[in-house]
Amino acid sequence: ERTLPSSSSLGGSRRPPPPPPSGGGGGRRRKIPPKHREILESFAVSFTSLESLNFRRIMAPNLDYMMEMMDDMEDNIAMFSHLLLTTGKAVSYEFCDVLLGYLMENM
Repeated sequence: ERTLPSSSSLGGSRRPPPPPPSGGGGGRRRKIPPKHREILESFAVSFTSLESLNFRRIMAPNLDYMMEMMDDMEDNIAMFSHLLLTTGKAVSYEFCDVLLGYLMENM
C-alpha cells in the first residue's frame, strides 16, 4: 500500500478550506425584483423579432456597453439569460455567436 506524504513533511502547512461560493449553496441569493426582471425580459424580447443580420448589427457594437452595465448591476444578467435560454433557437444561436466573438476578442 502506498501512502502520500503529509503536507507537514513537505514543509507546507495545512490550508483552510476555501470559502463557499457567494452565489449558491450556503449563501442566500439575492432575488431580482419582479418588476425589474419583467422590464429586462421585455427589452430582450424586442430583439427576438429582428432578422439575424440586424440582430448582429445592433448587438455586436453595443455588447461592450451591455457588459459594463451588467458589471455595474448584476441583475442585468436576466436579459442575457433570456436571450440565451428562453428565446427560440435562432436568437439564442445568434446571441451566442456574438457573445463568443466578443469574449474571444476581449480575453
